[in-house]
Amino acid sequence: MTRITFLMPQLSLNGGIRVIGEYGRELTRQGHDVAFVAREPQQPRLRDILRGRAFRRRSGEDLSDYFFDVADRLRTFPARRKLRASDLPDADFLVCSWWETVEWAAPMPASKGRLAHLMQGYEMFPWVPRDRVARTYEADTIKVAVSRWIADMVETNHGRTADAVIHNAVDAARFAFRPTRENDCLTLGMVYSQPSIKNSDLAFPLLDLLAARGIKAKLVVFGTDQPADEHLSRADTVFHRRPDQSRIPSIYQGCDLWLFPSLEEGFGLPLIEAMACGTPVVSGIAGVAPELVRDAVNGYLCDPTPDSFAAAITRYMDLSPAARQEMSRAAHQTVANWSWTDAAGQFIRTLDADHGPANARRG
Repeated sequence: MTRITFLMPQLSLNGGIRVIGEYGRELTRQGHDVAFVAREPQQPRLRDILRGRAFRRRSGEDLSDYFFDVADRLRTFPARRKLRASDLPDADFLVCSWWETVEWAAPMPASKGRLAHLMQGYEMFPWVPRDRVARTYEADTIKVAVSRWIADMVETNHGRTADAVIHNAVDAARFAFRPTRENDCLTLGMVYSQPSIKNSDLAFPLLDLLAARGIKAKLVVFGTDQPADEHLSRADTVFHRRPDQSRIPSIYQGCDLWLFPSLEEGFGLPLIEAMACGTPVVSGIAGVAPELVRDAVNGYLCDPTPDSFAAAITRYMDLSPAARQEMSRAAHQTVANWSWTDAAGQFIRTLDADHGPANARRG
């Protein structure tokens, strides 16, 4: 049995937090002793709530979504103070999931575990202190990347080689394959997110381009963020804000194609969830997409522009019904074996592989 603590920046509905929940759940099932520690989320400012830019969190909503069955393993500490050693259980490994958590963990006593960095993104964003972020990539940690792109960026820019690249996985029982669609018109799906790096607003001029080409399409969107009013009011757009987790698979299953327009992404969980459901993807070259998508086989890789996405969708519409079904089956087969059991097994083997005693001092 290995003792593992996952240290999170805060509880949220972010996909990276869900990944940690999935890892912890599966590692617990495999007999390991797993704990989760997170900073409590700060409530947004009142003026942002009043302007519709943010929403006050309901008590326990994040816990019930991602940690509902392992709640007894979750600890939180106040948002307005630093992490203390007493906030962490003793462990063999302390797994950090964001650059700040690597900083928080560095001064902790060795009894809290050998430091590992689960790299879910390349976090050298313009708005972060880049010198500090760079030092977290250069630190003496066990490094696990969720995509080859992240591993390549860290090696190229910081001279550190990842100990492993372990793709995120998908629950095939939950995101079940649906081989056929019965839509009145082409139905496109997408997760909406406001940050410009997500490029979500591409979808709305895309609908106009498709209409100009004589392709009637409907857009089904879900997400935590809300599109602008002019987009919400469109007759060809349906928006689900924070749908219950149990409803999300049916949204994927009801779409003919799934849009993934991100300009930069660490991984891209919607890609594999949609494909597991048999929904081919139209994706920019971000995150795991270059490793996953085979153009015109299980989806389309294209530039993240409305024109390029429209061209790919036009190619799809030119296919016969049988060819579209074959693409759906190919999408499903691509990720059919990407299980959390396998991912967690590879993760624990990476942690345990020749990394010295559990209480070894960090450099």
